[in-house]
Amino acid sequence: MLLQEKATSELRQAIIFGTLKPGEKLSEPELAQHFQTSRSPIREALVQLEQEGFVERSSTGRVAVRALNIEEAEQLFIVRATLEGLATRLAVENLTRRDTQKLKSNIEGMQQAGAKREFGEALELGADFHRIIIEACNNKPLQDCLVGFRARTSRYRHIVASLEEFSEQRINEHNAILAALLTQSPQTAEQAMINHILVSSRETIAALKRYLESPVIAKSLRNT
Repeated sequence: MLLQEKATSELRQAIIFGTLKPGEKLSEPELAQHFQTSRSPIREALVQLEQEGFVERSSTGRVAVRALNIEEAEQLFIVRATLEGLATRLAVENLTRRDTQKLKSNIEGMQQAGAKREFGEALELGADFHRIIIEACNNKPLQDCLVGFRARTSRYRHIVASLEEFSEQRINEHNAILAALLTQSPQTAEQAMINHILVSSRETIAALKRYLESPVIAKSLRNT
């Protein structure tokens, strides 16, 4: 892996999982030292992350982690729901028996993780459920589009996990998607996925509002 790709990937993950906080400044010299490289790969990584919507650059050229934004989150989820609904529709004819077994296993794992209050694990299993379906759609342009949207919405979904919230309704929605896939009903599968993502969006937005209104978070954002 090239140094620029390594830096981009690790910084993206740090932003998604909240290790790097909204508004946190990103210094090229410090990052170059951290990754033991020159500033050039770091500069390229930051440009890439800016294009992806994870960081923003001020008028003075300073780079910082992009702030969490309710309106942006709503817009991202709407686009993702439409695209992933289409991917689910296309996946109906391509899913193998092994794929459906993995989907069943993921749902069972999500339920167990939720019961144990392992919310991060439940979230990752849910993400894998979606990944299996997207891979089965066999449409690379659509898959490429979804990579970016899923990464950006994942940043918001991890807030739900950080607040230790998990709804049994998510399990029911995944079961509805799987049932439509097993009966090979493209329209039903597409609508089930769209409904799931839009419901998830409302849950995420509500959690985001509570997160941003938290006195500790509000204070930390003022200090960045």
